[in-house]
Amino acid sequence: EGVSSLSLVLEDSIGIELGDSSYVFGAITGLEFIPGGGFAVLDRASCNVKLYDPDGVYQSTIGRRGSGPGEIVQPYGLLVWTNGDLGVIDPFQGGLLRFSPRGEYLGLEMEVTHNVPVDPRMVGDTGYVARRTAFFNDGGQDYMESFLGYFPMTWEPSLKYLSRSVPLDPNTMGDFFLHDFLYSSWAVDPGAGVIYAAPFQEGAYRILAFPLEGGDPREITLEVEPVPKTPEEIELEAAYVAAFLTAAEGG
Repeated sequence: EGVSSLSLVLEDSIGIELGDSSYVFGAITGLEFIPGGGFAVLDRASCNVKLYDPDGVYQSTIGRRGSGPGEIVQPYGLLVWTNGDLGVIDPFQGGLLRFSPRGEYLGLEMEVTHNVPVDPRMVGDTGYVARRTAFFNDGGQDYMESFLGYFPMTWEPSLKYLSRSVPLDPNTMGDFFLHDFLYSSWAVDPGAGVIYAAPFQEGAYRILAFPLEGGDPREITLEVEPVPKTPEEIELEAAYVAAFLTAAEGG
């Protein structure tokens, strides 16, 4: 009941352009907290996962570039189990590669070869929430679907929280991807069993809170005054989108 606001203040950061490779990041594809404290960073450019303690001090590296067992070619997502095991989604290596906290390769946990789940978030040890695309034909017209769903450690979802479909048209795919993958945010609260999703909606502040098991969402809305972006903000945003898409395609 009611709405409260918080101000976020930057306390510290890690990352350098040149120097110790333990702190150089090329294209961060996933960042997750790990059991016992600290966090893991999946870097698509270097094809590995770097582990840091709660103060941001480098601890170890898991995985490396290559096409052999336990090596990484093109990582798309990071998952963390409650026992500290880490998973990297790499369709070029067959799917979800699982590693122990010490970096031992434990095998292929799940097969994924196309339509990769994007920005996955683990929920317990038996499933994850992610965005994914699908293609289908209806009445002779090809469609592309974007959806946010729950996946019980499988490629196919067991339920969908949000779904949007558009005719498969190269002229409209750009806006479709921008709105659904860059301008639609979501988060998971595993403890409360809630999926928060903010689908793109120009000029509106609206968050949908879905029960993890599915069902009608609760809506969180605010009256806010739209503020036009400055030319400088638009330029920075364009640079970010270009860098994101370049990283997503591996250069």
